[in-house]
Amino acid sequence: MLLAAGRATRFGGEKLLAPLAGRPVAGHVAAALRRAAALGWLQGRHAVVRERGTPLAALLESEGLVLVESPDADRGIAHSLRAGFAALERATPAGPAAALVVLADQPGTAPDTIAALVATWRTTGAQAVRPRYSAEPEVPGHPVLVDRTLWPLVPQLEGDEGLGALLQ
Repeated sequence: MLLAAGRATRFGGEKLLAPLAGRPVAGHVAAALRRAAALGWLQGRHAVVRERGTPLAALLESEGLVLVESPDADRGIAHSLRAGFAALERATPAGPAAALVVLADQPGTAPDTIAALVATWRTTGAQAVRPRYSAEPEVPGHPVLVDRTLWPLVPQLEGDEGLGALLQ
């Protein structure tokens, strides 16, 4: 699940469409998800957006992501997470067994990181798996893999409260 519904007000506008190394920021992340799916690490790819019919939505759809609208995205990331997890529940009532939550403003997200998270989850059965990066090894990073057993907790999130609140 790619979270791409924020307004990027601190950035001053459409951060996800800002060019970076020849393509929009969100395009880098969408391409990493496409590669991870092609390698068998992901099944299905959804993108949570504010609304359809925007340049960002068109970009993500062109990368093969299924769009999920989050009309309440302006009320905080919790609303985007709710919309995304509800869409996953509807799309796959008997599965998937986990969801990978990826931030669209992290163009350095690598398929290798995704593969490591999925492999760790498969071998350990952990309810949540987060990477740690050498620059800040004490800080849990993104993306976050969330086992389906935690999904029922997502509706408890409020405002700008992300998954970190659940994972503590």
